Amino acid sequence: MRQFVLIFILSFFAGFPGPGAQTSRPVVRIKPFSVQGLGAEEAKTIESLIHSYLFDLGDRFIDFELEDASGAIRRLSLSPGGTSSAEGPDFVIAGSLALQNENHTLTLELSNVHTGQSIQFTSTHKTTSELALNTRSLVQLAMDSSRSGESEERVEAENSEPLSENLILGRWRGDAGIEMIRLQGGGRGLAIFSSGAQMNLRYEIRDNTLYVVQSSPNAERYYHPVPYGIARQLVTLAEPMSWEFRLFGNGTVLRGQKTATAVEYSGDTITNLYQERARPAEWTKIR
Repeated sequence: MRQFVLIFILSFFAGFPGPGAQTSRPVVRIKPFSVQGLGAEEAKTIESLIHSYLFDLGDRFIDFELEDASGAIRRLSLSPGGTSSAEGPDFVIAGSLALQNENHTLTLELSNVHTGQSIQFTSTHKTTSELALNTRSLVQLAMDSSRSGESEERVEAENSEPLSENLILGRWRGDAGIEMIRLQGGGRGLAIFSSGAQMNLRYEIRDNTLYVVQSSPNAERYYHPVPYGIARQLVTLAEPMSWEFRLFGNGTVLRGQKTATAVEYSGDTITNLYQERARPAEWTKIR
């Protein structure tokens, strides 16, 4: 049985600065993975994939430290103003890979050094190849969820620019899972997903804030990469997606939050459904 826990660090990284924030970036230390029952090469491949995806997906808002088996620490792309080596990391990620009852199980544990809070994420697959194929989407969903603790107040506190329909018309590069958005006159828009699906949108501007809402009926491909059996249920269960944005970057950046349904599932069974789950989002204008 495959088990995916997609929303696993909600509010865990509260206070992390998102893209565009003018504050020090948090430091996350990745400890060596423990391995049980798997070959050294298999384990090394999975661990390297996870490291690569974490670095790729977190490089805009996180600085990383990599700890090896001897305890030596290597700093990776530390930004100006980041935590010094003497101060230590803000968060620690530890992982384990195990072969249990012919299932390959990956566990990630994230700990907040300052508060002592920790939380686990587990994914189980029949084969190493299946686990490797799903690693990127799992890490992507994890990193997206990790930023859900950022507050809307942070966005509102920034020096946003005056917003009008003329300034937002045109094409925008979307947030996670969306390739492109086209905003048209009259409060209409269209989103094109990475899966190829298209979603009609409607929008309005109030109090210098852009409100965008899904106007198409739900479709399975809106929820890629979850399995088809889960996506088919979300067509009925999920609330319409929505976005709230303010304008930045001389009219080139819409930054705010996305609200959508989140899900935990096992196989083709939904175990938990979270309506109106918010996370940070950003659209960039395509010239």
